[in-house]
Amino acid sequence: LLAKAYGKPVITHLHGYVPVCPIATLYDLSRSRICDSHNSCRPSCIIAHEKAHGKNFLETMGSTLLNSATWRYLRRLVELSDSVVCVSKAQRDIIIAHMPSLTRKCYLIYNPLPELSEIEINGRDMGYFGGPSPLKGFNVLCSALRYVKNKVTIHATGFDPSKQGVIQFSSESRILLYERLRQRRYEQIYREIHTVLFPSVSAEVLGYVVTEAILRSRLVIASKVGGVPEQVEGCPGVFLFESGDYRHLAELIEYVNDLSVETMRDLGAKNREVFLKRFDNKKIEQDLMRLLERTVAS
Repeated sequence: LLAKAYGKPVITHLHGYVPVCPIATLYDLSRSRICDSHNSCRPSCIIAHEKAHGKNFLETMGSTLLNSATWRYLRRLVELSDSVVCVSKAQRDIIIAHMPSLTRKCYLIYNPLPELSEIEINGRDMGYFGGPSPLKGFNVLCSALRYVKNKVTIHATGFDPSKQGVIQFSSESRILLYERLRQRRYEQIYREIHTVLFPSVSAEVLGYVVTEAILRSRLVIASKVGGVPEQVEGCPGVFLFESGDYRHLAELIEYVNDLSVETMRDLGAKNREVFLKRFDNKKIEQDLMRLLERTVAS
């Protein structure tokens, strides 16, 4: 508001769905589906979200009241922007569908890629980096492992230190639980995995976990949600399944786990090669600079 009062141009860079969803996820946990409401937010959705993330009664009620009361004002603030940057076509389409007033203001500019080098595959395990959040699909992953017939070990990070341990399944598959790890330990685990699992159920705008996995030359098994399909387009070592379809996820886990190490390394290297050609940091920077100049000049 202060910038607009002084006649300054404003660009809003969106990494979620804040203008169309108070909790920015666009996923209704109370109904277990991506939200299709365009004009309001159900308090039960906010309550379910806070409970799922371990909030107590007072924190849950406070968040519900605050988000319900301020969300419409936040929508209006975003509408005052001169330009709005989205980081995937899927995100832009969803934002515009919910807020047609932003149609001529919304621009697609992908996030620049981080400088991450390849890490050699030394193990036969898989990785999951979404923590216990139901939005990241941890429940879907656990359901899938009940149908996996072969022994699979999955390293999973982002869990409370008090809950570290092992989840064992009847097929002798297991999930090893870790807290958030320091970089060195994180890279050690990466060496032990050939595939990264991304079973998210929410409409991810563009999954950083997927980006990192591909830049590290890993295979990826991911749910077909949000910006993920456009993000991995053309990558031969990425396997997609419909969000929540744990039986198909189980089949993909078994299929990938049966591949030879040589095939895994080859597919991982091709993933990285395709990705680096599609997402050119220089072009991304140029697109952003052009938008800045256009917005200032208008």
